[in-house]
Amino acid sequence: WIMVFSWYVTHHIPAVSVTWTRIAQTGPGWVVISTCFAIFKTQQIVGGIELTAAAVEHEELEPHSRHFWTPAAGPLLCGFLSGCGGAFMPFSKGIKPLETGKNWAVQSSLIASVVYFGATRSYHVEPLNAKLGICLFRLFGDLLPTLRSRIMTLLTGIFYKATNVRPAPVDPKV
Repeated sequence: WIMVFSWYVTHHIPAVSVTWTRIAQTGPGWVVISTCFAIFKTQQIVGGIELTAAAVEHEELEPHSRHFWTPAAGPLLCGFLSGCGGAFMPFSKGIKPLETGKNWAVQSSLIASVVYFGATRSYHVEPLNAKLGICLFRLFGDLLPTLRSRIMTLLTGIFYKATNVRPAPVDPKV
């Protein structure tokens, strides 16, 4: 109910929504909101990964893999969608956020999911430390968009060369 109340106050009481918009557009207000958003998204990603990992561990319908000690596909997919699932809503959007290329919500969710899962499962990093790391990653990415864009362009270029994936879609008219 607190969310419904907050939504109503924010969107239907002009004095509050105008003031909130002014605060959000100031430098300090934007930093505070970006910090809260990074914490929220980190909590969603980690929650999705941990909840799925716990559910898969207790699943008895299928035999556990003899090749992988830790199930990875489910937790990584759920962590990824927890961090950027809203980008695909409504479902009529399809996979447009992936088609457009450099979408920070998609990139950061994928990287954060892989880093958290790999750090906690393979390298035995404390979950709280891994969570802090991906939270800072998201926060600095949000606060420094120009630097983020340069770094991600470099990293995606390396990825494209290493995997032989095309950096741009093929022209369908040809």
